[in-house]
Amino acid sequence: MKIQILAGGLANQIRHYLFVRFAERYRPGSEWWFDDSYFYTHKDHNGYEMERLFGARLNLLSDFFDGRTWEKIVEQRKRGVILPQTLLDMGTPIVLFEGRLYIDQARFSGKTILAEGEHLGFHPEYIDLPYENVYYHAEWASRKWFDAYAEENRQELRFPPLQEQQNIEYADMINNSYSVGIHVRRTGFLDTSWDISADQYQTACRQVLEGYPDANFFIFSDDIAWCKENAELCGFNLAASTTYVTGNVEPNNYIDMQLLSMCNGMIRNAESSFSQVAGWLDPKLEFDYKICPKCNSSDPLCDYKISTLTTQAQQFFSMYNSLGKRLVP
Repeated sequence: MKIQILAGGLANQIRHYLFVRFAERYRPGSEWWFDDSYFYTHKDHNGYEMERLFGARLNLLSDFFDGRTWEKIVEQRKRGVILPQTLLDMGTPIVLFEGRLYIDQARFSGKTILAEGEHLGFHPEYIDLPYENVYYHAEWASRKWFDAYAEENRQELRFPPLQEQQNIEYADMINNSYSVGIHVRRTGFLDTSWDISADQYQTACRQVLEGYPDANFFIFSDDIAWCKENAELCGFNLAASTTYVTGNVEPNNYIDMQLLSMCNGMIRNAESSFSQVAGWLDPKLEFDYKICPKCNSSDPLCDYKISTLTTQAQQFFSMYNSLGKRLVP
């Protein structure tokens, strides 16, 4: 049995799902399950969303175990004991694969395999670890897990039709212009190394408008008030048209991801999984301008990471190679 942790908000759930779907297609007949105990011990975000939004019927461990065993697993989780340790204590041999150096590793007494790096790349060989039972405690941030079966994944991850008139109008505006979605995440990023400055946004906006002068900006954020107050500093007012997308709050904030996935281009914080996944789901995305929050805007070697997805975008952004900018394939 192979088990993947299922946790966090919608973007993390989708990344966990995509890794398992890759594994199931790459190795047909393999047995995969999701550890959904996180949602029994945490009340953040909107809970488990894959079935509500996409109708996905995942193999959940809460369905695999009988009620009494699952209750014990959840109680142990509340005490800080991770599921593979509980299984090991119950007599089930299992290996822990750690994609990141979580503190969980110190609470597992069995064999642990550590992968290098905070964010895993694309390594299908991880699927074929030579153990009967493996628990994958990892985030899968590489787009290649998605791209390997992109069309199938987009078919499975189709958002519900928009219902509210305001969102229908947003979608119409996005689809009938050269739309650039700008995602500004502030909650949880302020006062950390993941926050990015207003001048970094402004530089990104100016560079994009040099290549796409007719671009219309669509601002998505968990702090729209801040975006409006700092529009000039961030360069949001430089476009011919700027729209601030509002109204999509819990439990419907997934609609921001849905609308982002309709845009022609994107400017975003490189550390944001929400906008990253929106880009994966976007079939017409031409460029993905990732601002690196850990870099100083005066550093020419590592200011901005730009993923180019079309020849036109590549021709435009290639000018920055001469300035030492890094193009990320």
